[in-house]
Amino acid sequence: MIGTSNGTRKGATVAGLLTEIKAEQRIPRRKRIDDIADQLDEHDRKEFLDAIVDRTIPAISIVRVMQRRGFKLSETHVSNVRRGIDGAK
Repeated sequence: MIGTSNGTRKGATVAGLLTEIKAEQRIPRRKRIDDIADQLDEHDRKEFLDAIVDRTIPAISIVRVMQRRGFKLSETHVSNVRRGIDGAK
């Protein structure tokens, strides 16, 4: 193993890898939906967010339109947000 005799890499803290990983998880991550919404004008932002919460619009339809407009988005992104809105797991 590359590192010091106690199994840690040079420059690593004594606290340990697990502690460092757990601390990293506490950093909130922005959702891709938020990143895209921030890049849209006010009208498009409202329509985009309305489409995200409208279950009558298939996620793939939102994805295809946004991809044509140059945004990277997947059905998973839309589904995750929709699950969060519903409170489902």
